[in-house]
Amino acid sequence: MYELIRLAGLSAVLLLCASCGSDEINFDDPRIANDGTFPNLNRVPVPAAAPFDSQEAQVKIQVIDAARPQSRTVPTSEAETARLRRLGQTHAQDALRQIESSGN
Repeated sequence: MYELIRLAGLSAVLLLCASCGSDEINFDDPRIANDGTFPNLNRVPVPAAAPFDSQEAQVKIQVIDAARPQSRTVPTSEAETARLRRLGQTHAQDALRQIESSGN
């Protein structure tokens, strides 16, 4: 079994080496300029969008907060609340009993 794993690893390494054996560069991509010059890496990149100041940020936060739903709680009856509390108190013990009784 060990020899089979070793053979599979060796095959993977050889396949990886064979795939990297080409020194050919594909210049068919239209995004690559093949004019014989080096690219200028010192130019300042142009931002995609103008940054907004803190006042604009506050306005955006207020708009987002206004769009959120105001009520986050689900209305329940007293009986449902008591049932959920009992379930919360006993759920862990019931789950442990079920796991232990499974035999593994």
